[in-house]
Amino acid sequence: MAENISEILFDLLSPDRLALVSELNLRKQRLTALAKILKCTVQECSRNLNRLTDSGFIKKDSDGLYDITPFGRAMLSLVPGFGFLIKHREFSPR
Repeated sequence: MAENISEILFDLLSPDRLALVSELNLRKQRLTALAKILKCTVQECSRNLNRLTDSGFIKKDSDGLYDITPFGRAMLSLVPGFGFLIKHREFSPR
C-alpha cells in the first residue's frame, strides 16, 4: 500500500505534472496548448500526460482533449493541505 501511495504522490507532485493537472482543472485542453503553457516540448508534455493518464488523474477524449478525472480533482484538492503541513512541520501537537 505504501508503494502505491508514494507512486501516486510522485505522479502528482512533480512540478510539471502538478501544473498540468491544475490547468486541466480549469478547462479541457489539447497537448499542444499544454506544452506551450509549460514551455516544454510536445514530447515532454506527452510523456507527463501519459503518466497522469496511467495514474488516473486525467483522461483524453475522442476529440484529443485532455480533462481532469474526479480522482484527479479529489487528489488536487489535497495539495493545499500538504503545503500547509510542510510550512508548519515544526508544530507538534501533544
